[in-house]
Amino acid sequence: MHSSIFTNLLMHPKLLDAVEDIMETENIILHHTKAHLKPPEKGAPFPMHQDYHYFPYEKDSMLAIFVHLDDTTPENGGLAVYPGSHKLGPLEDKCDKPGFHYVDQDKFSIEQAVPVHAKKGDVVIFSYLLVHGSYVNQ
Repeated sequence: MHSSIFTNLLMHPKLLDAVEDIMETENIILHHTKAHLKPPEKGAPFPMHQDYHYFPYEKDSMLAIFVHLDDTTPENGGLAVYPGSHKLGPLEDKCDKPGFHYVDQDKFSIEQAVPVHAKKGDVVIFSYLLVHGSYVNQ
């Protein structure tokens, strides 16, 4: 998909209204768009992390918005989260690989995370401080 399609989708008035309600402001800026593609048997997992470390933002006021283009489950590489972990604030970056940022995988293992079962078209919105990751696409 072309990035302008994502931009149009994410700026849809109904979605924008929901984000304005969550953020309690009409001053919303689209930071970036990204497609997570996970081909069968090749789609790698993504370790538990906070998006904060990738782009620290003033007042920690950034949200992640997942628009599901397919049904997702743990078996096909879906999202996993630690509900309420955003209240912990920025956590220590435990990754030593340049350009990657992960939280403590022993403390926040994907096995203990809550899987997000989503249907095609579902939208999941969360703080960039929420600890989240994804499973391998089996």
